[in-house]
Formats: sequence, structure tokens, C-alpha cells
Amino acid sequence: MSGLMGISGLASGVNWSNIITQLRELEYKKIELVQNQQQTARDRLSAWQSINTKLLSLKTVAGKINEPADFNLFSPTVSSNTSKDPEDLLSVTAGTSASRGSYSIVINSLAAAEKLSSVSYASDTTALGLSGDIIVGGRTVVISATDTLSSLRDKINAVNTGTNASKVTASCRRDIRSR
Repeated sequence: MSGLMGISGLASGVNWSNIITQLRELEYKKIELVQNQQQTARDRLSAWQSINTKLLSLKTVAGKINEPADFNLFSPTVSSNTSKDPEDLLSVTAGTSASRGSYSIVINSLAAAEKLSSVSYASDTTALGLSGDIIVGGRTVVISATDTLSSLRDKINAVNTGTNASKVTASCRRDIRSR
């Protein structure tokens, strides 16, 4: 048969072989175009998968800082150059507006219990003749001119009660002196 085609192409003047080759090339171009589109789709899919992986990574990291406390960049530390534990001397916190740095606090002396006494009075029931306010352990005690040592003691001891106690106590003591 191939002999007949060659003859008919020669006889008719139409180069059938060239036409068939060109038709095959056109069909292969369609296949090549589809293959290129498939490759483009694979490249896009790969790019989206890469973006998805990065977004998941960002989500994981962002999930670890979902509390306001996670933004506290600085945490304070306290040290002491004495035999006392620093926490027994001072407590320190860093707020959200804290500036980076090292800070030194010098404690010159520690508070100690203190006892105060007044001039001697003949009786703890004698009016003192004093008036005003005094602060006792952060609590206010109002003194009037008619207060006595006993009533003043009772007022000071009264502010040493409850949830906001002054942590101060008072007493009346008779001072016996030899004459």
C-alpha cells in the first residue's frame, strides 16, 4: 500500500508524507501544551504548599505567645551581698514598660522593733490635753484633748485588728521610782 501512496502523491502533486508529518507535529504540540500546563500547575501547587507550611509554622509560634504575660521581656532577679536572702530584704517586679538595665538598691539598715515612752503621768486616767492624728503602722489614730493614756492605748491596739492590722501594740506601765 505504501507504494500506492507514494505513487498517488507523485501523480496528484500533493506531498502526503509532508502533510501527515505536519499533522503529527500539530498533535504533539497539543500534548506538549498540556504537559506545560501540568508542570505550571505542579509548580503552583508546590508554591502553595510551601506557603502553607510557613503559615502553619507561624501559627505554631504565635500560639506560644497568646497570653499578655508572654510579652514580659524582662524578668527581674534579686541578689544580695550579705548573708540575708535577697527575698527577705526586697521584692522586685518588672512592669510592661520596664527599661532594660541593671539597677542597684542599697539598703542602709533594716527596720527594727521600737518602743516609745512619754513623760511620766501620775495616773493613766488623767487627760493628756493633746489632740491631732498619728499614723501607727499605716493606720490613722485620732487623738482628742480628753484622751488619757488608757484610752490612747486602747485606740492604738484597736487599729491592730482585722485584715489591715497595724502590727503595733501599746501598753501602759507604771514606773516606780525610788524617792
